[in-house]
Amino acid sequence: MSTIEPELQTPTSSGPRKSPPLENSFRIGSILTRMFTPKQWGLRARFVYTTGILLLIGALVTLFTTSHILHDNAENAIREKLIDYELLIDRQIEQTSLLLMKTTAGAAALKTIAEALQNNSPETLQKTMLRISDKMRISTGLAPTPLRFYDAGDIPFAGILKHANTDASQRQQGMLKAARKRLTSVTGIHPGPSGLTIGAVTPVIAEGKYLGAVEASVTFSELFQQLDLPSGYGLAALPAVGVQSADLSNGGTGSAGPATAEQGTTDLPEALAKFKQSGSYPENVGPLYLRTLSLRDHSGARIGDLLLFYDGSLILQSSRDWMTFLLWMTTFGVAFLWISLYLNVKRIQDFLSRMKNILIASHSNNFNQRFESSPVHCLEVLNCGKKDCPVHQDPTRVCYLETGEEAISPKWRNTCVFLKKYTSCRSCPVYALHHGDELMEMRHVVNTSMRLWGNFLGDVGNLLTDVLRTDSGRMPTLDDISLYLEQMARLTTYSHDLQGVYDNEEVYRQMEWVFENHFALESFGLMEVNASDNRMHPVINRLDLEQSHREVFVNCELCRAKRLAEPVMSVSNPVLCPNFGVDHTTTLRCCLPMVMGGRVGAVFTFAVPRTAWSRYRHDLPIIKKYLEETAPVLSSLRLLKVSKEQALRDPLTKCHNRRFMDEYLMQFESLHQRSPKQVGFIMADLDFFKMVNDEHGHLAGDMILQQVANILRENIRKSDLLIRYGGEEFLIMLMEINNEGATREVAEKLRKAVEQTPLKLPSGATLKKTLSLGTADFPGDAEQLYKTIKYADVALYRAKGEGRNRVEVFNPEMWTETAY
Repeated sequence: MSTIEPELQTPTSSGPRKSPPLENSFRIGSILTRMFTPKQWGLRARFVYTTGILLLIGALVTLFTTSHILHDNAENAIREKLIDYELLIDRQIEQTSLLLMKTTAGAAALKTIAEALQNNSPETLQKTMLRISDKMRISTGLAPTPLRFYDAGDIPFAGILKHANTDASQRQQGMLKAARKRLTSVTGIHPGPSGLTIGAVTPVIAEGKYLGAVEASVTFSELFQQLDLPSGYGLAALPAVGVQSADLSNGGTGSAGPATAEQGTTDLPEALAKFKQSGSYPENVGPLYLRTLSLRDHSGARIGDLLLFYDGSLILQSSRDWMTFLLWMTTFGVAFLWISLYLNVKRIQDFLSRMKNILIASHSNNFNQRFESSPVHCLEVLNCGKKDCPVHQDPTRVCYLETGEEAISPKWRNTCVFLKKYTSCRSCPVYALHHGDELMEMRHVVNTSMRLWGNFLGDVGNLLTDVLRTDSGRMPTLDDISLYLEQMARLTTYSHDLQGVYDNEEVYRQMEWVFENHFALESFGLMEVNASDNRMHPVINRLDLEQSHREVFVNCELCRAKRLAEPVMSVSNPVLCPNFGVDHTTTLRCCLPMVMGGRVGAVFTFAVPRTAWSRYRHDLPIIKKYLEETAPVLSSLRLLKVSKEQALRDPLTKCHNRRFMDEYLMQFESLHQRSPKQVGFIMADLDFFKMVNDEHGHLAGDMILQQVANILRENIRKSDLLIRYGGEEFLIMLMEINNEGATREVAEKLRKAVEQTPLKLPSGATLKKTLSLGTADFPGDAEQLYKTIKYADVALYRAKGEGRNRVEVFNPEMWTETAY
């Protein structure tokens, strides 16, 4: 994830530079957008950072869960120990109560005790109890239990170990009353001067008479001292709130507070102090865990609690040790996984970065960059001797990518001689040695592809060099090839379009459109050479050629490109041609000759900004190819035009001939149907022309015909047609006559012009000749063109019959035939 670094503020004349707030907001917004848009993440963000975060979250959740489980297990183990401890203590209290009851019951059953109580004889009680005490010590191994005797009034009598008469406590009085009332033994827990005490009272009965009672008791302190508690265990007996441990005999109330009996772990006093302050029993105080056991008297009333303690430090410490161990193991595991993932992603990034550089370099024709690899040579492993194999010629190649079933080039695919032996590349030991690391395999594929691309582009470059007849000395780039192929496709289309052109004007329109749209030329022109009169004239003019090439139009030898038949450019020498006519500081001029039939038939010239020359220098071979494709077409059209002119014109008079008339009239009829027009026809015949040939010779006759044709041509419009219809007979076709009688007027004009013009003879002498003319109008006189011509011819014969040198207009009376 990228971070935003604060911009350094550089002092300026207006103060420190500050980043615009909108720019900072845009940066922050773009970073946040990228963070929450997975499609924009990189490999590290996808695999390293995201996976690392997920691993960390998973590890924390696992550690947290495991910590709770271990802690709960430790506490459960401690609770189980406390439960076992509670059963042990409860059993001990029960056994102690049973022992006290047996002791008091045994003493009450002795006749001597009954007699001593009845006779009030302390000495007899003492002697008797000494014997009982010795027997109990021998049988149980415990210290003798002190006994107290009470008379029939529940007044203390005497004790076996001490003879001080003490008053019974209030709860002891309750046990005595219960024993006297029930006439059976009573056990229970009651408070005493030394704290809580376990006691038993058995009535002494003789002959059905209650004589008194025997009481035995053990304080919890004495009981605890008899226990051999393991390390870590502890217990304490606490009276309930409001229960006093002082004697309450004679109605007095002791001033001493509740007494506590405790034994066991050294941390017990501190825990008890906290319990006394809070007045409640928590589950634990630090590592000390607590379990309570309610203590009740003979009537079932609660008089205190027995607190059981266990120091769980070792168990908790063991849990913490395990947790620490798991923490370190998880930390090392996550770190190992993250580092391993980071290194692998870095390896992939390095591979992609290297492949990116290789692909970018290949686009610029640098195919020398390769992945570092150490391929296993099939020549060494299989001892191959096939010398025409590409791998044999270059052992750095990978065999299965060159000649195996997975070969990239179809030319050599499945040509390995060992495919017959192993049936598949995957069964070959060389293939097995190559595979396993996908990145290494991709390195081999990229290296092989780059080599093939390099060879392919080299071959394409050579072909383009041959086609375009250039010698750039470098391999074309992919952009060059793409551009060349696109231009060649356009050139092919252009060549195809030229095949159907009708005349030169259509070719010029095609050229103008191509150079404007395909090459973005704005200033260009095409000058056509007229070799017969040594002139040039512009047929495409977007360069103001009349100014820069005025002299060239008069004398085409002044054009250097035409004269030398080679390109002329102002790139390196602005004064190479005096007719460049551009500002050489900003503009470059280029002139390209078009060779037609072995000589320059036209010159294409264009001007471009000097800053754009590098582009047009690259396009120059294609422009030449366009001109080369155009030159034969223009040459053919030129030859066709000449041939057609020769075929459709009379070579002597330069007038159109009857063949032209037939083709023209066919087209005119279809045009007339769409746009009807009035046309006048004049049929003219030179009077007595045979006499010229007979008197002056055929050469003189030819001269006379030429002069008469010129006179007729000069006296009609350029849009009108002059046709040599026969030997000395001419047909004039007047286009779009607008008024009636116009045809006759033109015919009369022609007659007078010929009559008044002296005609030269080869000898230098002159003579005058006359014309006879007949006229007819279309569609006024006839609805068909040929019929109209026939009517004009009929009128001509009428003129000849009426004396010649006259004009006759056709009228229906002249036509007497049924067919024309």
